[in-house]
Amino acid sequence: MQEALLGILDFVARFTGGHGGIDDEVAVYFVLAGAMWLNLLFFALWRRRNEANSREALLVLGFSAGLARELFMLAMAIGQKALMVDPRHLHAFFPPVEHVLSGVATVIVAAAFMRYLTGDFFLARNYLGIGITLTLSCYIATFSWWADYITTNPASKFGQTWCDVLFHTIAALLLVFPTWHLFRHRTGWLRNIICFALVCFFLTETLKLVDIAYGERYEYIFTPIRRSFNLIGIYVLGYVYIREQESRRRRATAKVVESEKRYRTLVENVNMGISLIDGNNRIVMNNGYLEKMFRKNAEKLTGRFCYQEFENRDECCDNCLGVEAMTTGRAVSREVERILDDGEPSGLRLSAFPVFNEQGKATKFIKVVEDITDRKRAEEKIRRLAYYDSLTGLPNRPLMMDRLSQAIRHARRHGEVVALLFLDLDRFKDVNDSQGHRVGDRLLQEVAARLSGCTRESDTLARLGGDEFVIIAPGVRAATDASLLADKILAALAEPFTLDRQTLHIATSIGIVLFPSDGGNGEMLLQRADMAMYAAKDRGGNSYRFFSAEMNTRAVERHELEEDMRQALTNGEFFLMYQPQVNTGTWKVVGVEALVRWNHPRKGVILPSRFIPVAEETGFISKLGRWVLEEACRQGAQWQHDGLPPLQMGVNLCARQFTHEEIVGTVSDVLQKTGLPSELLEIELTETMLMDSETAVSTLGQLKALGVRLAIDDFGTGYSSFNYLKHFPLDRIKIDQSFIRDIGQSRGNGAIIEAIVAVARSLGPEVLAEGVETEEQLRYLMSITCADIQGFYFSRPLLPDDVSRLIRESLPGFGTHHFTN
Repeated sequence: MQEALLGILDFVARFTGGHGGIDDEVAVYFVLAGAMWLNLLFFALWRRRNEANSREALLVLGFSAGLARELFMLAMAIGQKALMVDPRHLHAFFPPVEHVLSGVATVIVAAAFMRYLTGDFFLARNYLGIGITLTLSCYIATFSWWADYITTNPASKFGQTWCDVLFHTIAALLLVFPTWHLFRHRTGWLRNIICFALVCFFLTETLKLVDIAYGERYEYIFTPIRRSFNLIGIYVLGYVYIREQESRRRRATAKVVESEKRYRTLVENVNMGISLIDGNNRIVMNNGYLEKMFRKNAEKLTGRFCYQEFENRDECCDNCLGVEAMTTGRAVSREVERILDDGEPSGLRLSAFPVFNEQGKATKFIKVVEDITDRKRAEEKIRRLAYYDSLTGLPNRPLMMDRLSQAIRHARRHGEVVALLFLDLDRFKDVNDSQGHRVGDRLLQEVAARLSGCTRESDTLARLGGDEFVIIAPGVRAATDASLLADKILAALAEPFTLDRQTLHIATSIGIVLFPSDGGNGEMLLQRADMAMYAAKDRGGNSYRFFSAEMNTRAVERHELEEDMRQALTNGEFFLMYQPQVNTGTWKVVGVEALVRWNHPRKGVILPSRFIPVAEETGFISKLGRWVLEEACRQGAQWQHDGLPPLQMGVNLCARQFTHEEIVGTVSDVLQKTGLPSELLEIELTETMLMDSETAVSTLGQLKALGVRLAIDDFGTGYSSFNYLKHFPLDRIKIDQSFIRDIGQSRGNGAIIEAIVAVARSLGPEVLAEGVETEEQLRYLMSITCADIQGFYFSRPLLPDDVSRLIRESLPGFGTHHFTN
């Protein structure tokens, strides 16, 4: 056993130089160590070239230093074997250089692994600088003295021993810090293995110091152990490095696979078509959404030219997105409209992104196709909402003003005339309030259609809102052309409208202005056309008027009237007058009709014909109507309190009041507040308020439930007057004064009056004739037994005190004499 152990030690000693000197077996050790360093160097160089990893640079330097040390040792062995080097010169040069190369290699490798594993570049740099500085300092301090000493004392080992102690001590100390740092700051199996390798290098240095301490008597034992530790350390570092690189490669591959999976998931699920196209404009791949978007399968798209599929061309476009992207190296995009294979139009946004190869040259590009059809439709819808009327589809005010400005600029350059017609439907609010907004909207649509039929292709028909329309007619020759257009419009709207089996009639008032005579800009023309329109309305509507200077003055007065009216109710400027209603059988006053007047502080008493239309247009009529109802009921209750006989108090309701859902509650509150008996209140309505029969029947029923009387005013002017007598709970009908005025002049009117009285007698409502002004009219009405009369022949409207005096002074049998003029 002892002999076998001694044989093994002898072999190891010969192989590793344990007997001193450098022979063939020792050269094998250096070749093996150099091969290991060389293998690590090649691997590090390959990694650095393929992955461009900056952390490999220090490793390349460390592995190069280790390889250089082993090559140097091998060169010394070959030189000594071939007697190419004088042994004295060899011993004078060899130990310092060997120690420097060994120390530098150890320091660089330790620093490289610190940088590689911890990522702390500054710590590794500082450690490397200190280690190389100390190693080179030792070399500089010993080389000159060492060479002189060996040359003088070739058989002495003192110099070599002193030099070895210095170098190996520095090397051992330099290995302590990286070993301690990695052990403290690194976890896992990798830390333990790296620390084990560094410990092997540490033992390589310290065992040499132990050997020197024993006078190198046991060199044959320590040297093979030291060099075995060195080989183990190199092997372990190589194993760790290659294993870590393989682990990193697997992790990188896994990340690439995961990234590819995420990329594929993203590409397949994004609501955009994505296609990879090569430099020849052929489609390499595409996602499923692109196939769905173009209604084509992958086989039909792959390999095809992109300009055939995306641009519907047989050759590459002059402004190809992909070519531009690859040429400029940046993303480009464009919006286009395409007709797909199924014939459907589609809005597309095409974007191209360059794809670069390893040399930084764009060889492919990614084309992204986004379906923007819905966005385009939404934009068009927004544009239409911004510039077109949603009900009629006509241009709205902003677009109309823009076109008017364009027409004015064109006319100014070419010396032409532009006509502007401002239309406002007559009594449209009555239709809207009585029939409901649904019927009103349909009527506006029908009116817009008829107006479109009256205009030229070069004209602009616009709706400003409500029942107002504007027509811009460029290139007219004179005012005659505008008059012809207005006549055409009036004739078109004169035809009845049939909506929901109901026949409606509507007319319009038209104001006309001309550029450049009536104004130099759009706002002025529109304002003056509005004035002219109101002038047409003042003439009874269903007509047109051209603007004149006098209209501007009237418009200013109308504006002042509107502003003053808003303060008149608060200031108590409105008051009521009452026109008596007389029974021809008893010749007694049986009722009165409340009529509102305005006592203007500067203009005196203003009649309703001037301010009621303005109140209706501004909406002030609701407040004014509530005040009239409450004041009339209060006065009626006061007359009862004063002991006068019961009098019917007639109060007119406007369409806005009647269609308001709170009218029943309003009447009930007023009756309760004023104390007037409900049977003495008579609500007077117009025929247009009763057109929406369902709503009217419901409202009239609720009013009748309160106990008030219901009368229809201006009876006979509508188109279905007699139907109202059958369907509605009316207590009285008031024959319109237009029929009374023509008694004795038109036999037709007399026949109508007789028919009204006869039908009313058979159905139950009382009959009252309005506007009786002559004795002839009175005698005729008495001859057909029309019981109740109202008009100037008997009395004009009176103040409350005059009404009281009239009733007290009247005597039975008054005969045909009127009460007061």
